[in-house]
Amino acid sequence: MELGYWPIKGRAEPLKWLAAYLAVEIKELNFESRQALEERKLELSQFSPFMSIPYLKFENSVVTQKRAIAYALALKADREELFGEGEEDKVAVSTLLGVIEDIESYLLKLFTERQEEDVRANIQKEMNNFVIPKFEALNSFIGDRFFFMHYITFADFELAYLKEIFDILAEKLEGF
Repeated sequence: MELGYWPIKGRAEPLKWLAAYLAVEIKELNFESRQALEERKLELSQFSPFMSIPYLKFENSVVTQKRAIAYALALKADREELFGEGEEDKVAVSTLLGVIEDIESYLLKLFTERQEEDVRANIQKEMNNFVIPKFEALNSFIGDRFFFMHYITFADFELAYLKEIFDILAEKLEGF
């Protein structure tokens, strides 16, 4: 299986962790230029009309979108419970993934669409208005459990990656 992404820690990182956890062998293809990516996307477009990165190519299929790739990895490893055991858990895991994606998207927009001085000046307000309430809700949900659902799910991988993002941001902003 081929996992295509940029040579950075980013949206594909939790997918790499999941593949390692599942002992699913993937070959990483890291694009050094937009041109190289566009050439590969053109080659793979015969397998999927939704070409984007990250992507996972296996056999004659290409899966795009992080959550779909994670689900495909779980299915390949016969570990569908990583997305919930039973209807209620599946809905809960989907909700948790959505909340975590909301935080990631918010942070990406915050740090890519605004000047660093503006971010530094308003970071506490930004955190108080959006991020902290989301984390409080996640904390309320997890309670005293080690994993969200009493067993590991992809939402736990995503939360671990989100923690890594915050560590990087804290270092960049000197303890925002």
